[in-house]
Amino acid sequence: MLFELSNPFQKTIVSLKATEIVKLERMLVYAHEAGIFTYQELSGIINARITEVKDLDGYVRNVGDAKKSLAWNRFRQKYSIAYYDGVYESHQIQLITILNADFYPFNLVNTYQPNLVLYCQGNLALMKETTLAVVGSRNMTNYGKGVMDHVLPRVAKEFVIVSGLARGVDTYAHQVAMTRGRTIAVIGTGLLTTYPSENKHIQAYLAKEQLVVSPLPTFAKVQRWHFPYRNLLIAGLSHALLVVEAADKSGSLITANYALQENRTVFAVPGSILSSLSKGTNTLIRYGASPVLDASDILTEMKMYLT
Repeated sequence: MLFELSNPFQKTIVSLKATEIVKLERMLVYAHEAGIFTYQELSGIINARITEVKDLDGYVRNVGDAKKSLAWNRFRQKYSIAYYDGVYESHQIQLITILNADFYPFNLVNTYQPNLVLYCQGNLALMKETTLAVVGSRNMTNYGKGVMDHVLPRVAKEFVIVSGLARGVDTYAHQVAMTRGRTIAVIGTGLLTTYPSENKHIQAYLAKEQLVVSPLPTFAKVQRWHFPYRNLLIAGLSHALLVVEAADKSGSLITANYALQENRTVFAVPGSILSSLSKGTNTLIRYGASPVLDASDILTEMKMYLT
């Protein structure tokens, strides 16, 4: 019931049969894979209840300009739905749309602009668990590593750890969580790309034993403008967020800001005033983030989720 009341597309969902919803999801995913449509245009596919490719073609002609229509036609000529079905099957990719009440994360439904499509590999049930995002600098110091060794083992027993599989803090957070509990990697590329490349083996392991999620089309490559989509998803998917180390202009602070906008609790690890990688976390604490000195600081704050 909570999912139904909060889903912005609930009127469409209740008006369609289950078989029609499946067809609508296929059209939504297919259009999303093209990577050329705005959020509003993709939402329009749902609102228009498009369940056939011919109707999708007509929709594109009506809402897009000539340039977008040309790009769509080229995409259609190169990639069919059947082609993508084969890719999903061979790589064990599971698709979760906002129309799927069984697996779409309730946390995400309530965000300002919930992801319409999620591309997943692994255990989907993890997205239904209580989650703590852990983010920080790519240039992790021994202090940051020591903090995670001190804090995360206890926390990971209670909550699913979410991070971005970037170098440094993100990767180490996943590694600690893998040995103590469960973890979700949210990546800033398509599922068939690994970035950074040295994380190829850990991403493959997580895709089988834990969960890897991408908000981007399957074949999306490394692009700077893709990573804000990852950061938004990390913030939206999580119940709370911990920043371990961050410079004063760190991308982790952007993720923390996203989390605050979605009314998530933000934790930060205090550090030396002489360390550039503690400037960001100390600033967060100055402006209201909860300081973390021990695992109990997180567990006490998040005890409402443990009942």
